[in-house]
Amino acid sequence: MENKNIIQLSKEEMSLSEDARRVGAAWFGMMAPKEGQLVFSMERNRPTKRAQAALDELLTAGMISCESFNKYGGIIYRPIWDFRKLGTKYMLAVLNGETGDPLSLIEPINP
Repeated sequence: MENKNIIQLSKEEMSLSEDARRVGAAWFGMMAPKEGQLVFSMERNRPTKRAQAALDELLTAGMISCESFNKYGGIIYRPIWDFRKLGTKYMLAVLNGETGDPLSLIEPINP
């Protein structure tokens, strides 16, 4: 069954890079706008460089907000945009075996 055209993305979503859409779907796809949060304490783990670039893109696009919170440079990200449609789109893609280029989201911080 072909699912690529079932969920139509907005022009704002289409203007994002594939990485930004995937990170938005993975981390914010089940959160209601302005209600959920993604926290990196930056003590043990952090976003990979590629995932951080995607987060930065979402921040620049005004789709998420962020604030610092601890001495390690911890960051709290909150969705402003409703990413649930993206989350559904990428869930369907995974179920259909359309995973694309692997994207690691976090990496350990070595002491």
